[in-house]
Amino acid sequence: MGAESDQAKLGACFLCQAPACKTCEHCKLVSFCKESHRQVHRPGSQCFSFAIQQSETAGRYMVATRDIAALDTILVERAAAVGPKLRNTAVCLECWVEVDLASYVACRLCGLPFCSDLCRQARLLHAVECPQVAKCEGGVGREELVEDSGVLAAVTALRLLRLRDDNQEVFERADMLVDNAETVRETEDWAIQVKAVKFLRDRCGIEEFSAEEIHRALGIFKSNSCNIAGFRARGLFPTFSLINHSCVRNARHIVSSKDGIMEVVAQRDIKAGEEINVRYTTSVLETVATRRRNIQTQWHFDCSCIRCRDSTECGAYTSAISCQKCKEGWVVPQAPLQCQAEWACDKCGQISTLDEVENTVEKIKKSIEKIPEKDVNKLENFLKIAENILHPNHCLLLGVKKNLFSLYGSAPGLQLQQLSPAQIERKVRLADEYVEVMNKVDPGLTAWKGQIFYEVNRFKIVMNMQNLQAHKVSIDQFVKILEKSVTELEEAVAGIAGEKYSVTTTSLRERVGMLAKVQLLGEGYKMLLNTCLK
Repeated sequence: MGAESDQAKLGACFLCQAPACKTCEHCKLVSFCKESHRQVHRPGSQCFSFAIQQSETAGRYMVATRDIAALDTILVERAAAVGPKLRNTAVCLECWVEVDLASYVACRLCGLPFCSDLCRQARLLHAVECPQVAKCEGGVGREELVEDSGVLAAVTALRLLRLRDDNQEVFERADMLVDNAETVRETEDWAIQVKAVKFLRDRCGIEEFSAEEIHRALGIFKSNSCNIAGFRARGLFPTFSLINHSCVRNARHIVSSKDGIMEVVAQRDIKAGEEINVRYTTSVLETVATRRRNIQTQWHFDCSCIRCRDSTECGAYTSAISCQKCKEGWVVPQAPLQCQAEWACDKCGQISTLDEVENTVEKIKKSIEKIPEKDVNKLENFLKIAENILHPNHCLLLGVKKNLFSLYGSAPGLQLQQLSPAQIERKVRLADEYVEVMNKVDPGLTAWKGQIFYEVNRFKIVMNMQNLQAHKVSIDQFVKILEKSVTELEEAVAGIAGEKYSVTTTSLRERVGMLAKVQLLGEGYKMLLNTCLK
C-alpha cells in the first residue's frame, strides 16, 4: 500500500505516461519511469523543460514545464535513423550528396551508391544495411536506383527496423509513432512501399521483418521524419516527433545533417503549461487552402491552428483577395477549417467559391512568373495593379515585396552606392511592410527577421546620419532612431545565430560599441557603428 501511494504521488512518466518511479532530483518538475527516460530529460548537466501529455483530440503533445525564454534550448536529440526519402533521386548513403548514375561509386559488396571512395570506406551509416542488401543476387544495379524504384526507400526501412536489435529502447519509442498506413494505402506512395517490401523480402531474402513491419517503418518515416541535408534525406527524431505543428509556431528546430542532431529552441517566450509547437511546413507564405492541402498530403491531418481557424489569418490577410463588387472589402473564407467553404466579402457579403478565389490567385501567380525577376520597374508597376485584385498582404505580393527589397541594393544599376534617397526610403518601407505582416504569422526571434534587420539597418543608419548632417532631424530624434536600429540589430544577431545575444548595459553608446565587435555583422557594420560613436 505504501509503495502504491508513493507511486501515485509521483504520477506519470513525463515521456511515456507510464507510472513513474522517481522525480528529477535537479529540477523537481518531472518524474520518469526508468533511467533511459531520465536521460531524455537530462542527457547532460541541463534539464529539458518539457513533458509529454495526451488528449483524445490532439493525441500526444509537448508542453513547457516552466517558463521558457526566447532562444532557450528545449530539446537536443540525436536521430534514431536517417535515410533516403521515399521518392528520391540517387544519393550517397553516407553524406547525402546527389550522385550521377553514370559515374557513382558503388559499394563493392552490395552495389548501393556513394559519391566517393572516401564515403564508401567510411561505412558509418551503410554498415547497417550492407550485409543484408549484399544477399541480393547480382547486387543492386544502376537501373534500380531510379527515383521510384523503392530500393533506396528499403534502406531507410532497414535502418529503422535494425534498431529493434541494436537499440531496443529507441526502437520502442519510434515504434509508438503513427504510420498512417490506411491513409498512405490510398496514395501513390503505397506502390513505392510495395516495391521496397518486395526488394527486401524477395530480392534480398530477408525474413526477419514481415511485409507489415516494413510498411509500418516506411509509414513512420513518412509521417514523422523531417528533412535533412537540403531535402535530400530524412531523419527520424522520436521525441521531436511528439511536438505538434502550428502554422504560428512558438519554437524552431535546427538540424545538423552532418552530426544527425536536432536542436529545438524557443522562438518566443513560452509560459509554463503552454503547448510547444513547431512549423512542419517550409514556407510561411502559402495561402490557407494550399497550406492545409500540403499538410494533409504530407502528414495526413487537418491543421486547426490559430492561423488556419481565423478567416483573417491572425489579422495578416495573407490569403485574402479584393472584392470586385464593392471595391472596399476583403474576400475571406467563411468557415476556414472546411476545405470547400464559401468565401465572402467582409463589407458587402458578396459570395465567392474557393475555385473562383484560387483561379484569381493563379492568374496573378502566372503574371508574376512572366516578369523578369530583376526588373524592378516592372515589379513595382505590377504591385500597383495587383494590389487592386489581392490584399496588399497577400502571400504572393509579400513575395514580390521581399524580392524588391533585396533588389534595391543588388540589382544592376541599383547597387548600394547607386541608390537615390527615394530608393533607399522605398527599401526601408518594403522591409517595414514585410516585417509587420510576417510578425503576425511567424512572431519571435526568427532567422528571416534577423536577415531583414541585418540588411535594412545599414540603410537606416546611413539615412539617419545624413539627415542629422543636413539638419533634417534633431540630436534627440537621431538618438531615438539610432536606438531603434540598435535594438533591431541586437535582435538580428540573436535571430540569425539562433542563440541569445546578451545585452549587459542600458547605455546606447555601450550597446553600439558591443555590436561593433560582433563578427557576425561583418566589417561594414563595424565601420558604420564606430562612425556613429564619433
